[in-house]
Amino acid sequence: MQQLSLYCFIIFYSILLCNEFNYKINMFGINMANCKVVYSDTVLNNQDALKVQYSVKTNQLINRIFKVNNEYTIILNRNAYNQLYYQKNTYQPHIKNTIETEIIGDNIKYKNSNIIINPSDKNIFSILSIIQNNELSKLSEIEVIEREGKYYHFNY
Repeated sequence: MQQLSLYCFIIFYSILLCNEFNYKINMFGINMANCKVVYSDTVLNNQDALKVQYSVKTNQLINRIFKVNNEYTIILNRNAYNQLYYQKNTYQPHIKNTIETEIIGDNIKYKNSNIIINPSDKNIFSILSIIQNNELSKLSEIEVIEREGKYYHFNY
């Protein structure tokens, strides 16, 4: 009986601390790709932060037709979900993208550009993290989201 209790405790504890989520991306009921999302705690510029890593890859069958390998690393302020760091490495047929931010002084900017991210900016990964953490009331505070220097209206 003690052993069963120990197993139940371990399973329950693992569920509470789960920081990896796996999703299947389907089209017409057929699995096309897999998405893995990993959340972890970190500190950046003396701020408590949330590191989010997304990995989206097509499966072996679809790779023969249209291979996709997209990797994103985002660091968000733990409380406000504004972006502190962004890195994208994506590969799709005939398209390869790499973009990253850097901190210069008090500014966060995209490398090799003059585009500065405003301190309160949020992106699609901010939105997804807010939803994942069930803090939906924060969504109504967001009016625009930033995507690689472009801004889009957001309405919740």
